[in-house]
Amino acid sequence: MLHIVFSYSAEKMVRHALKDKEGPFAGDVLSYEPQLQLGDLQDDRKRFRKWADVYQVPGSDEEMAMFIKALRQTEQNVIEALRKKKEAVFWVGETAGDELAFLRLTNLLEEEKATLLLKRMRGRLSVNNLEDDKPVILTREALQHYRQKWREINKKGDRLRIRRGDFAYHFVEDAVYDEQLLALLPDEEPVRLVVVAGEMYSKAPHLPYYFFIWRIDCLKKTGIIEVEGEEKGIKTMSIRRLK
Repeated sequence: MLHIVFSYSAEKMVRHALKDKEGPFAGDVLSYEPQLQLGDLQDDRKRFRKWADVYQVPGSDEEMAMFIKALRQTEQNVIEALRKKKEAVFWVGETAGDELAFLRLTNLLEEEKATLLLKRMRGRLSVNNLEDDKPVILTREALQHYRQKWREINKKGDRLRIRRGDFAYHFVEDAVYDEQLLALLPDEEPVRLVVVAGEMYSKAPHLPYYFFIWRIDCLKKTGIIEVEGEEKGIKTMSIRRLK
């Protein structure tokens, strides 16, 4: 049996849980992490460009092409492994990243002849709770439902996807958290940037930490806030509200 997980941390835990496992549940573990929380789901190049913007790295055309090639190779590896095993379990956590990657894979595997199972990982991921829920077979009707869900989400384009339940999302603009971020800044009093970003990340852990660093930079460019100490690095930078 093939086991498919959607983060490298999950891969490590599942490998540990399956170590020395015998019987039909034993098998190989593959990680598939296409980074679908942010960016355009219909255009991989645009999506990777969005990630480059968020992490504030140049992201040349050559690098974008390299990322896309690596993603395609990973997807092909999953398909080839599934053709050998004929049976796969998707280990899906309660995160947008896991769910969206699972939906994308069900769409890519539409023509494959294999038995697919879904195992939800509830709560905080740990070795102790990996076997709490048994996997369920994905019927043809269930797979059609998930593929339709993927097509519906794709139509929302680049809008930010905020998870509100199993495979259910609010679609909002990138600036949705800006007011909460600004509320952390007393008038004209500087606050350390990492403190503000950390506070926002604790409220929205489904988004990358650097998403909030990026939003601070966006607010700086609009003249709403001022950043001090940029030459000293992110750990010592402070931000101050101007408006």
